Amino acid sequence: MSLSGMTPKPKPAAPGVPDQRPPSVTFAETMAKLRMPSRSQVLRDYLDDVVVVSETQARAWREQAVMVNAREHLSDEARWLREHGPLTDDERWALLDGLGSRLHDLAYHLEVGKVPANLYSAPTALAAVIDARADVDRVWDEVLGVLEAFVAQGIPQGRSGVASPAG
Repeated sequence: MSLSGMTPKPKPAAPGVPDQRPPSVTFAETMAKLRMPSRSQVLRDYLDDVVVVSETQARAWREQAVMVNAREHLSDEARWLREHGPLTDDERWALLDGLGSRLHDLAYHLEVGKVPANLYSAPTALAAVIDARADVDRVWDEVLGVLEAFVAQGIPQGRSGVASPAG
């Protein structure tokens, strides 16, 4: 007698009970078929639910120590990226990945500090851009632009703590 002859046959379902056979697709195949939202869509949905503060409230928040520290930190990040000089794509991705992690940490810190999310949405969105890992040149330029713009929000006109590309 062969082993194939020893395999039990599945019992037929009882009358009125649907057949309970296991599915023929694997978990991975099922997950691959699901339509998952992109990180940027999840971020947009989150930011749509955020209460927007008035310009007066935003100005007051920008003067809070937690936001001043965040801008100083991001000013340093931009300066560090510029000071690295010519880098390979892999070296730039390593720096960007580290920055992305720190941006996620910063967003969490600001959230815990009860800072309105729309005041730090640019760095949060920037972390999602880094996580998406598109073209490194485009991401690098966008990172520097967003960091400079965020830092400039709290600096009086004519002053900037972020080094220019030439300096």
